[in-house]
Amino acid sequence: MPERAITVGLSEILAARSLVLVVTGASKAPILRRVLEGPPQEALPASWLLGHPDLSVIADRAALGLEG
Repeated sequence: MPERAITVGLSEILAARSLVLVVTGASKAPILRRVLEGPPQEALPASWLLGHPDLSVIADRAALGLEG
C-alpha cells in the first residue's frame, strides 16, 4: 500500500491533451463492450472518455471478446 497517492477526477482526466485507455483480460470484455456501444453513464466512468477528441483505445484479444 502506498504511503501517498494522488487522486485524479474525471474532469482532470478529460482535460488532458490526449488519452490512452488500456484494457486487458476477458473479465473486462463485457465492460469494454458497454463503454464502446452505449451512451455515457454515470455508473460507467470510462464511457465518458469516448467524448474526448484524442482518445486511443488499446485492448488485447481477450478484452475484445475474441478469445475463448
